[in-house]
Amino acid sequence: MPDDLRVHLNRDERHAIEPAESSLAVAEGFEVVIENHGDASHVNIGLDGDLAAGGAVATPNPFIPTNETLRLGIDITTDHRPLEGSLTISTGYGQTRIELPVSVVSPQQTGVDADPTPKRANGGRSVESDPMEFIAVLKRELDPGTAALVLLAVIALAVGLVAATLIDSLVVVLAVVLVVLAVAGSIATVLRP
Repeated sequence: MPDDLRVHLNRDERHAIEPAESSLAVAEGFEVVIENHGDASHVNIGLDGDLAAGGAVATPNPFIPTNETLRLGIDITTDHRPLEGSLTISTGYGQTRIELPVSVVSPQQTGVDADPTPKRANGGRSVESDPMEFIAVLKRELDPGTAALVLLAVIALAVGLVAATLIDSLVVVLAVVLVVLAVAGSIATVLRP
């Protein structure tokens, strides 16, 4: 898969934006190479979806002179994979705008599979049967902040269960059930594919 995205600007008509690819899958940051075939233009470049939170555009509003080519860096600022989103390019004060799907996947996926749709890190298998495999998947897929949050949730769950066994009260048991449901929902939200 390409490490950069070539985009033709003003080739057939004024403010025309023509990307060479209909979608892009990368493992790391990439460059947008804009080739201006006509009048000098300002171009706006942005990121949407998960890509907006996990990426950054080095120069979001460049000026591209007549018949010049400009290389613009798109940095991926997170180790979380996969990221899904779109790269938006507009010109002519928003008169012409395109959105290009972008997937940021693990390096193994970019070399093997031409499909930009990311796969689960564990190959789509269920990890419920083997706790050690579940822990290995957690280590690979979670960033340190999310891992700390999951650990805090497990500690809250353990404290709640201990309190429920030591204090024989319906209110405490109901509170523990509420904590269990909240923790389970939070973990399921964090770990969803």
